[in-house]
Amino acid sequence: ERIAGLFTQPIFEKSLASVRWLARMEATHKVRSIWLLCFVYILQEAPESLIRKAIQTYSNPSDARIHRFIRLLRLGSSTFQSFIDQERHCMFPADIDKGISPWLLQESFNTLCATTILVVEESVNPTSIVPNEQRKMIQGILDLLLHVLTTPQSSVTHLRAVGGAIQALEKFGTQMFLEITGGHLQHWIRVILSLMNSTALSVRSISVDFVVSLLGGVYELAGNIEDVTLVFATVLPEVAAREIALCSVSGLISSLDDAEKALWPLRRSFADIEDANPLD
Repeated sequence: ERIAGLFTQPIFEKSLASVRWLARMEATHKVRSIWLLCFVYILQEAPESLIRKAIQTYSNPSDARIHRFIRLLRLGSSTFQSFIDQERHCMFPADIDKGISPWLLQESFNTLCATTILVVEESVNPTSIVPNEQRKMIQGILDLLLHVLTTPQSSVTHLRAVGGAIQALEKFGTQMFLEITGGHLQHWIRVILSLMNSTALSVRSISVDFVVSLLGGVYELAGNIEDVTLVFATVLPEVAAREIALCSVSGLISSLDDAEKALWPLRRSFADIEDANPLD
């Protein structure tokens, strides 16, 4: 922690100054991979107080480097995704043992999600005085979280990513969330419904919390939830068909009863939504 703390400021400053240079490289480029791994190491090991202080500084309207910081997180997300399939990416850092790739992948994405939550907490007030800058920042945060949620990840990573989405929804408000997601709202709902069918109870529970928070916020804004529930109804058949197809490909379905069991977690999640109290 002490070593990471010593290098926090120089690594952050150099990364922010080089973000455009890193973005021009291929996602699998060795230099980009190793540098972003160093950046994430600092995010993971440095004292949280130092990271929060840096984010507060970058969120100051007179500084406005928070967009570069978020872009670094997004570059990390696209770079670490290449660790999923090493055989197709010959530029994977040779001095990283391939046996630790799954662990490295999970830890990297977990750190990105945890840092995103810190960005939401520390930037909401400073950026509120410049609405256009805040909208741009929120767009970057939601794009990052959506990217994490749509890639094959562990239940822990999905748990943190959905937690970050809930944090953004609560801090910036439902109206801002709906405006920013815009045409991507269907995709968000599609991803959340898929997570509601997860076999991991923790992932299902936090996905239900997200839906309850979204529906509660929409009701406070409009006095009804018809528009959002229409989106749910539109994508639900697609999600159900995909979940059944995935189970079928895995050889888990041989009858209609098996198909029904494949969607049991999703049915249980909808029951939890029905029983939930939006005021909790």
